[in-house]
Amino acid sequence: MPRKIPFLCFIIFGFYQLLAQDIGKELSYGMAVNIASEQRMLSQRFVKDFLLQEMGYKNAATSEELDSTVQNFNSNFKVLKRNFKTRKAKSLLKEIDILWQSFTTGIHNKNSDSVLTMLMQQNTRLLTLSNKFMHAIEDDYYANKKETINSNNQSYSNEDLIEIINISGRQRMLAQRMCLYYLASMHFESNKSVYISHVKEVFEEFDLSLIYLLQSQFNNDQSREQIARLLFFWERIKREEGSLYTQQFDIGDIYEITNKLTAVFEKITSIYQESYDTQQTGLTNKN
Repeated sequence: MPRKIPFLCFIIFGFYQLLAQDIGKELSYGMAVNIASEQRMLSQRFVKDFLLQEMGYKNAATSEELDSTVQNFNSNFKVLKRNFKTRKAKSLLKEIDILWQSFTTGIHNKNSDSVLTMLMQQNTRLLTLSNKFMHAIEDDYYANKKETINSNNQSYSNEDLIEIINISGRQRMLAQRMCLYYLASMHFESNKSVYISHVKEVFEEFDLSLIYLLQSQFNNDQSREQIARLLFFWERIKREEGSLYTQQFDIGDIYEITNKLTAVFEKITSIYQESYDTQQTGLTNKN
């Protein structure tokens, strides 16, 4: 019988901004970066969920999370395709779509072992393509960057806030990737050391970026409240960092904690995005 994940915590990451976009509302750069950044996270969560099920943890929660991942990725893709029509954007979106379709059709293949091998080999490529598309959005923004004044009359460029949205959004991906490679280290015994090294790399990047975000001038009461929650969850992993590298971390715990980290960073990234949109509205009104 399939095993159950102890204390399994299932979280559906709803991206509420899409509701506005589906009725044709203009897409701000802040929201575009948020959506494109979420695609990076979804690419990793998809492979993580499939791997988890192949390890015997197939239940209503993991199945629903896998389904929601596909739905969210497809919805986001439509929004991005509708709003970015440069030659570079179209080319990247075409590559992403082809690879993503191979992912979503592949999981219905009866030869699950070959599918899992393909997903583990190609998930970084999908992530790389999604990251390139993110940079294409940023390049488009930088060509039209503007300067504004914050509440303390300090001059800063909105491109700094765009970068904060990108970094915060990337943390969602890192949380899912950490779980993915930890699971892989336990499932693929022959490649254990390789996957453990990936876990360590992700851990270090997540921790370093978190310190950067803690020092951001764009934090407000809302983001600080969420960061406090985030630090509580992250401390649970930091206390047992060594267990990640010796495969002693409980699978149910790593699944639960990384999902919670992703959910909190979903909120934090949206707060940064709202700050950007507010600044842009202020500039528009002045003009």
